[in-house]
Amino acid sequence: MKTIVVNFKEPVVINKVVKNGKLKLSLNWYGMGKGTSIISKTSTGYNYEDVGFIKRNFNDIDRMIWEYELPKSLKMEIEKLPITNRR
Repeated sequence: MKTIVVNFKEPVVINKVVKNGKLKLSLNWYGMGKGTSIISKTSTGYNYEDVGFIKRNFNDIDRMIWEYELPKSLKMEIEKLPITNRR
């Protein structure tokens, strides 16, 4: 069995703003370019929108961070968001 080592660089947060209870992130994804993501907290979890591409709902913040390879340093800030809507 071969071991594969992946040296992935998480995206760099260029800008982050909380507005109307939603966290808007401007991210630099290195070779894939720049993008905007919007995260909000609901009564049952978290909404993630990769603007222009996809919207997803997550019950677990760690799963959302893992799925979209977001910087772990954002976890506390996301947890502090107010509940803005229901899922």
